[in-house]
Amino acid sequence: MWKVVRGNLREWVGIVLHHGAANAKTERHDIQAYANFHVKPAADGGRGYSDMGYHFGIEEDGGIWISDAGEKARWVWQRPGSHTKATKSLDGKIVMPAGVNSSCIGICFAGNFNEEELSRLTFESGVRLCVALLREGIHENANVIYPHSRFQEKDCPGKKFPFEEFVKTVATELRIRAGVKIA
Repeated sequence: MWKVVRGNLREWVGIVLHHGAANAKTERHDIQAYANFHVKPAADGGRGYSDMGYHFGIEEDGGIWISDAGEKARWVWQRPGSHTKATKSLDGKIVMPAGVNSSCIGICFAGNFNEEELSRLTFESGVRLCVALLREGIHENANVIYPHSRFQEKDCPGKKFPFEEFVKTVATELRIRAGVKIA
């Protein structure tokens, strides 16, 4: 199911994690509010995009949104995201000539993780989503999960987002599902 490709014949090579506070000027921190902000015309203070701009969104209750859900889902059709304009990491060690938006799936976690902690439910839901995406062909390990801040000077997915723990948990789950014994 995850390997369905329509349009551009290319592979996703990574996952970029975001928090909504970095990219949406909204009072509420939920995926619907971010989506509304992204599609609101730029003349009215929004972004003027055709949809949310991320491929997936994860709510505080662990619910997962798929951008343009249905037959034209952004990630299935391999439509570029609108989440990171960069073509390389700030340190220059990661280069994506087609750009991060065209090479990586963007996942937005609802919340402001400069000010609040990520809920356990949201954390676990994000881990499950990343494990599923990675297992179905993006990559064999978790070293292709990046924070947005790796590509742009932003505190995203937030100072309180447990990024290292998140990636370590995804890596552990990938090894368990591959049948590798964990010491």
